Amino acid sequence: SDAQWIADKRGLDVNTIATLKSAKVNKQRIGKPIAEYLLIRDGIGNIEHKALNCQSGSTLNLNYR
Repeated sequence: SDAQWIADKRGLDVNTIATLKSAKVNKQRIGKPIAEYLLIRDGIGNIEHKALNCQSGSTLNLNYR
């Protein structure tokens, strides 16, 4: 799968990728359209794991719950 390929190439835990929550899931769960994402750039350690409020466009930390 794509998640496994990314995990292998970047040394990530595949569960980190597989457990990302979509805006649709969070809208049902907490009433807010917040999507989690991983932004992976070239270089060592250039991985950003955050959340995005799809309604306002603001970036959030993962403790948005």
